[in-house]
Amino acid sequence: MPSSKNYNNQDYETQNKITSPVNEGVVPLENPPETLMQWAALILNTPDPILKVLWSAIAYFSHS
Repeated sequence: MPSSKNYNNQDYETQNKITSPVNEGVVPLENPPETLMQWAALILNTPDPILKVLWSAIAYFSHS
């Protein structure tokens, strides 16, 4: 029988800090995207789902 591991928010937050550039802030400091295509490339190449949602909203509202 496979063992089930109990994941809690702390495990997720620890993993997220290691794999995502959260220390950069919401928008990347180095070479921030200026066009929708640049935003799309950044969003598609980002593994963090929270940053994907944030960056999608920023791209949408900054270009609408």
